[in-house]
Amino acid sequence: LEGQNIFNSSNTERLVASYALARLLAKSNSGVDQNDAISLFTQAQALPLLHIDSLWHASEILTSQGDNKKTRDFVEKILRDPAAAPIDQARALYEMAQSFLREPSSENNQKAKDLLLAIKQKYPATEYGTASNYYLGQMALGNSGNISGNNTNSSTSNTTSVVGSEAAFGSSTGNNAAGNYGSMSNGALGAPGSAAEAEALAYFSDYLKGSVNGRFSSDVADKLMAMNTRGAALTPADLDRIGLVYYRKNNYSKALDA
Repeated sequence: LEGQNIFNSSNTERLVASYALARLLAKSNSGVDQNDAISLFTQAQALPLLHIDSLWHASEILTSQGDNKKTRDFVEKILRDPAAAPIDQARALYEMAQSFLREPSSENNQKAKDLLLAIKQKYPATEYGTASNYYLGQMALGNSGNISGNNTNSSTSNTTSVVGSEAAFGSSTGNNAAGNYGSMSNGALGAPGSAAEAEALAYFSDYLKGSVNGRFSSDVADKLMAMNTRGAALTPADLDRIGLVYYRKNNYSKALDA
């Protein structure tokens, strides 16, 4: 019986070795190496200690390859795993939303919105909850037809370094899903006083409540100030946070205006 145990010493060493080799291959620019890494991560996930990490690393490679459907398949496994930590669940929902935003359509945009709202409701205090507010605000303004789906990627260092740049979790492949929805010009604010603008204002305000140092904080502050000049109902607390954003970005003139 001991020899049939998949977690015996020999098999554990093999799975650990598969994981280590996969981490090395994942750094390669070769598609063949990356696909081999995915296969090895798929094997390594059989070891409980490496299960979640293996799923993440495989999904990161698939994201870098532009295979959103397979990315969702791996992320779905994390969502279904009762052993996944809350932060992994939040990130999985966020990754799923981003995968739909990378394939824009009315149906996929709605799926992404539902997922972002779920993150906001279930994990509001996480960096993913904060970043969700930004995308929900962008999408609210997009309801007026004023959104630019600019699918761009930016790099970051690793899967856990998100402090100060909420949900900017990178991968070992250098892909960053947080920037995939694109941004709008400050003029794309919809009709003054419209329901879409009011909805966006609420999301952007919630964003700054969670992060005045985040990667989107300057963009959010600019949009809120543009709304303010159009008569939007910003609170004194909103203006204080906007001023703090500009102050920390060394934009003292804008900080004084706020």
